[in-house]
Amino acid sequence: MAQVRRRQVFYIPGYDPIHPRRYRELYRKEGAAQAAISGYQIALSPKTGGGPYGWHVSARIEDAPVAAEFEVLVWSDLVRDSMSNGIPATYLQLLRTAWAYIGSGALWRLMRLRKGPVIAALYPVAMLLFQLAVAAALAGLAAKAVALLAAALAVP
Repeated sequence: MAQVRRRQVFYIPGYDPIHPRRYRELYRKEGAAQAAISGYQIALSPKTGGGPYGWHVSARIEDAPVAAEFEVLVWSDLVRDSMSNGIPATYLQLLRTAWAYIGSGALWRLMRLRKGPVIAALYPVAMLLFQLAVAAALAGLAAKAVALLAAALAVP
């Protein structure tokens, strides 16, 4: 059986405030600690290929050279771009996505997963619907306030 000696690793972070450089530093620190425990050599160097974030790892494990290219696939720009279309487009996208999930049966399969993925998938939907309900309630209150003000200012 052949051993894997070269890897291309794509890391897709969560939507968190940690800069991609932090992942490299975390890997450098934790990789060195693991190498000390396991008795192998490891070295990080700057990324050689295209793309904005990543690093190269060279190691010697069980007396064999091993190499890996890490690339951090930042997707916050995709989220930002999708949300830059405005509020109505965001709710239209919500409806299209819900229709795709419900129509394909994926929503029902998702609901059978453990709680973590279900919360992660449905949290944005719940927040958008909550914001819509709050906006509708505030619009209703504003309409009532304007009607009361108009009635109070009406000249008999």
